[in-house]
Amino acid sequence: MTVSFSSEESSIEITDTGAGIPFHERESVFKRFYRLEQYRGTQGNGLGLSLVKAICERHDAGISLSGKTGLIVRINLKSFGKS
Repeated sequence: MTVSFSSEESSIEITDTGAGIPFHERESVFKRFYRLEQYRGTQGNGLGLSLVKAICERHDAGISLSGKTGLIVRINLKSFGKS
């Protein structure tokens, strides 16, 4: 996990080395109860990233997914306390 701060923006970046999420399904994983086909038989109910996105939206933050192998989840927050 990487956390960075600047006068305009702060970010949190979480990286894993798992199978990742195919590019064409990255927007879909933010939908409630969405599961990748290969994981439908495993534990879980497809709420993780939809909850993270809802929390980000509530706090006026952005979220993006990237990575060719594994997955990088980046959350961008506006810096607070500026005069």
